[in-house]
Amino acid sequence: MVVTWKAESNKYPGGAFKYKGGLNLVNRNKFILGIITVIFLLAGCANANTHKINNLPTPTANGTQSAKPPISNKITQTSLAPTSIPVNLPNISANNSITAQGTIPAGNKLMINNITVNTDAKGNYKQTITLQPGPNQIDLKYYGNNDLLLAHETRTINYSQPLSINILTPSTVSSPQVKLSGITLPNSVIYINGVKALVDQDGSFLLYEYLKPGKNKFDFVVEHNNMQYTQTKIITFNPPPPTIQ
Repeated sequence: MVVTWKAESNKYPGGAFKYKGGLNLVNRNKFILGIITVIFLLAGCANANTHKINNLPTPTANGTQSAKPPISNKITQTSLAPTSIPVNLPNISANNSITAQGTIPAGNKLMINNITVNTDAKGNYKQTITLQPGPNQIDLKYYGNNDLLLAHETRTINYSQPLSINILTPSTVSSPQVKLSGITLPNSVIYINGVKALVDQDGSFLLYEYLKPGKNKFDFVVEHNNMQYTQTKIITFNPPPPTIQ
């Protein structure tokens, strides 16, 4: 845009300048765009003020003011609180069975190793659990109303069967060779006076030894699950009297 200025002192006293130029097409478009921008800026300020007004504290019944809670589009998920299964079980047992007993609310259900536990009218229960030697996995499931699963867990009970040896060999024999036999725990190892005996799957063992006349001492040592047990037996050998020919 070409703008010319000309001083016309005769029409504008004091030497004031008069604008004699004009707007061409490009500058007119810029002028319109500027007007539109101002309108949008004014509209944005109006929306901001409306938002502030909507979030102003609102008066309450007692005259105090409380701020409006912010609006959130997030979905809140409610999770069930952890539930403890009402079963007291030991970690170690020296017996081949234990008894689980307790009380659960009416309408709830308890399952031990997938077997539903019977309860009386007050919710009392008593259940016998059979154990095998070694670790036993006990599966527990606890249900609420409408069979809603509240908790599920697995507990371990170690059954440490006490070591023992049942020696079947008699205490007095008349033969120089004796069969040392007996029964111990399955999957055990047994030594008789340091000599390893043969042990079957059912725990029975056998070893042959020679005796000297009189008393013979034998130490039976059984090992099972990192445990050891020793039992001593005295076997007396009474040779038969010599025969006279």
